[in-house]
Amino acid sequence: HIVGAQHIDANDMDKAAKRLSKHRTHPVVLCGPDKGKLLHDCATALRKLDFSDVRVLSGGMDAWELAGMPSEKG
Repeated sequence: HIVGAQHIDANDMDKAAKRLSKHRTHPVVLCGPDKGKLLHDCATALRKLDFSDVRVLSGGMDAWELAGMPSEKG
């Protein structure tokens, strides 16, 4: 995963939003193996929960790693 990233459960966006609530005004970037509808649905859910800057990382982790950006296991 991306260094410093936090895992959120796509099946429980209310719980994720509560955990991330202090970051509502900070950029939130969603990235995962699913490059399709699920990530965009999560982004929509967070926006509806008053997160002001939610984005989906184009190309997912594959693009992140191909660009030589830092990642970690664990």
